[in-house]
Amino acid sequence: MTDRQLLELLVDKVTGLETGMDCMKTNISGLKTEMAEVRSDIGGLKTEMTEVKMDLVGVKTETSGLKETVNRIAKRQEAIFEQTAGLLEFRMEMISSVRELKENQRSIFEVLGEHEVQIRNLKRCVCE
Repeated sequence: MTDRQLLELLVDKVTGLETGMDCMKTNISGLKTEMAEVRSDIGGLKTEMTEVKMDLVGVKTETSGLKETVNRIAKRQEAIFEQTAGLLEFRMEMISSVRELKENQRSIFEVLGEHEVQIRNLKRCVCE
């Protein structure tokens, strides 16, 4: 092989290497662009995760408030049940008392009626 052929072969090889290097540079540039996009996407995900965490803290706070409200309502409901039971007991006592008063009044009317009869009989006896 002659020097010229050898030089041409070397030039061809170097040209091929340069072409390969250009291709690699293009590929690396594409990879850098893709990596920048991935980093941007990761940054967006981090931001979204931070927002989700903040929302979750808000939900926990609201849930805590709701639990307190439910506990207060339960206590009030228990007090209402106790008061209702007391009112029912009072009602039953009142009904019993009213019945007793009615019976007593009936008896008083009966006694008064008898006394009226006796008083009238006495008046007739005295008047005669």
